[in-house]
Amino acid sequence: RLQRVRARVLVIKQSSRTSARMAMRAVICTMLALSLASGAAARAAHTPDLKGFELDTVYGLASNGALTKLVNGESRRRRRRLLETAGVKKGKFDGTRGDLVRLMAALHMISYAPGTGTASGAELQSGVAKAAFSFSAEQVDPIFTAGDQDTLLTLGVKYNVNITQLEAYPQFWESYRSAYNEEGQKLRFLQTPDVAAGEMFAESFGAFAMVYRDTKGSSVIAYRGTYSTGDFANIAFGEATWFSDRLRWGMQQTWDFFKDRHGAWGEEEEKRESYLKSLSRGLYVLGTQLQVGSFAATLHTRYPSVPEATFDKLGYWPLLKALTNQILDDDLGDDEVYITGHSQGGGAAALMSMYIEKSRGRVIDTITFAAVGGACFARALGWPTDSSYLPDVDPYRYYRQITDYADVYDVWGNMDVDPGKTCYYGVSTKRAAYKYCKPIQGYQGTLLMAAQDSRIRQLSGFSAVSDQFAQCRSLTHNSPMVMANLVYDDTKFLNEDGSTDGGCFVGGVYGLVPDKNDRYGICPAGGLNEELGGVVTGIVFALL
Repeated sequence: RLQRVRARVLVIKQSSRTSARMAMRAVICTMLALSLASGAAARAAHTPDLKGFELDTVYGLASNGALTKLVNGESRRRRRRLLETAGVKKGKFDGTRGDLVRLMAALHMISYAPGTGTASGAELQSGVAKAAFSFSAEQVDPIFTAGDQDTLLTLGVKYNVNITQLEAYPQFWESYRSAYNEEGQKLRFLQTPDVAAGEMFAESFGAFAMVYRDTKGSSVIAYRGTYSTGDFANIAFGEATWFSDRLRWGMQQTWDFFKDRHGAWGEEEEKRESYLKSLSRGLYVLGTQLQVGSFAATLHTRYPSVPEATFDKLGYWPLLKALTNQILDDDLGDDEVYITGHSQGGGAAALMSMYIEKSRGRVIDTITFAAVGGACFARALGWPTDSSYLPDVDPYRYYRQITDYADVYDVWGNMDVDPGKTCYYGVSTKRAAYKYCKPIQGYQGTLLMAAQDSRIRQLSGFSAVSDQFAQCRSLTHNSPMVMANLVYDDTKFLNEDGSTDGGCFVGGVYGLVPDKNDRYGICPAGGLNEELGGVVTGIVFALL
């Protein structure tokens, strides 16, 4: 009988413990559910927050070489009134480092706004799509038909372009429409200041930047990336040798750095190295020669105060310096200043940060996105062989104020070596970006570059590579996609302290900024190394 009583007591105790465990589990599950709901709410709240920043001034260079400004008078007057109001004091950016990165991501995208007189939603989408290298439906539609939208359909806009979230901030579009030049004449919506009559935004040649301001005395300088015909020609000055001699090698360095997450290059990637190698190199060399050949003359015609020989050696560089000096002298004063840019604009932003520190001793927080490096090409430009930015910048050291954010699968965003830190994001085999970027791993850089040309794309063997590269870029380098991956928290790539899922490293995957002797041979030697056989083959194909 005693044993039966003890047994019953034991059962009751066990039952109580089980009930307690179940109750505790219920509490934990409830807390977890609330936490997830709270996280979802927080993620939903991470839409682009412009933190009170408005477009203040658009800077360009006129065809006579003079600076032209489009000024948003209402924004400037409002800012002046608020700063003069009692109790309104200048202060630093209000938010986390992650908030600051998100802000810069939104502002850099706005600098690609389209050149159209009346900006409907469809035209805005079309304009930003053009900024994203004119991806065709033929190239990008397969991403959607295969169900590989990734975050695209979550954002709700086809072709990777999410402009709808910016339509919630109409003050920017109104800022452009109401802009006027220094003579008080209204200019057509976002027609660049440096263009001839009737010539639109995408056909412009020259440096271009926007200044945004808030009411607390903070300013952001945003350099436009590769958009116009002149911009595409200018990139050849800096990165021709990286495209020809280092792009494939750099792709492997980046990919294998994260091999524990997605595997290393293998036999398939090695096989692609020789695919159309000589032909693509010849076509690339020929195309670069033709593109760069008339570029300096065109720039000199637009900006006669600068000798053609200077443009022939340095491309946009003297224009960028003139523009930046004018911005600093003209408007910023003692503002808290940030610098940003994307792609070629990211490279320009980093180089201008380096230039400002050397020329003025002023260190400015610089946040770039998919920047095309700068530590290598600043010391030896790709075209021609005897050019560099060495009189103006010191590319042999690390710059603490510069941070670049790069999609780990972005071929262009991981070119060259960033002069500061590189923060990699999006390291996952579950992403559509992984699926569409893996097939181009191993190809020569000259093949990827040549295949972009619509005429070369028609040649046998080039079209498939062209489409694969376009699909990869649309998911990684495309400006709206960069913003989407970093601004929207459901991607979980960007942390509140500004770090990323892939980590942040000085000099990126190389672990350092190459010194003057480049002891590890990271940078190309400088000057496009022509292969005569390939060039001849390229000329023959061009003539045919």
